[in-house]
Amino acid sequence: MVFFLLVTGNKQNMKRVIVFVFLILCLVMTNLGKLQRNPLFAIDGVEKVCFISGDSFDAYGVETVKCGELAFNFCSVETARKNLRNFNKNLLGIQFYFSNVQKDDILKSLKSEIVCEEAINKLKVLNCYTPYYQDCIYINGKKVNMQIALSEENIVAGFPVLLTGY
Repeated sequence: MVFFLLVTGNKQNMKRVIVFVFLILCLVMTNLGKLQRNPLFAIDGVEKVCFISGDSFDAYGVETVKCGELAFNFCSVETARKNLRNFNKNLLGIQFYFSNVQKDDILKSLKSEIVCEEAINKLKVLNCYTPYYQDCIYINGKKVNMQIALSEENIVAGFPVLLTGY
């Protein structure tokens, strides 16, 4: 049909075909963009993940710790990837517990920018911004949506901030 419209040379029909093809291309490109995986759940060295929510996710094989109205849902990164859609309900934050990884590798893989640093007791706390997490808070007028606590043996990253403590 498209070939017939092009051969007949009707300008009105040709314009319609061009617009139609353009819309199809836009739709395909949009869907391809959505298929890319969020690198947040592809970071190397994640030992466990914690979803902080108002809901418990016991049905998904996670370990839940209740504290008041909050539920701290701990699971493996594989469980998190499989059930991410379900875990996004009433989500207040996500935390990753790392082993055998350097902070620079985390920052690089998430295209993170350090906004500010602070020392709390024996911990170094980095307040950062990454384009891979939507929610944010503001510190000194700058967007922050990732907080990393570094100790001698552990790294914990929280999105938008650490909610379980350091």
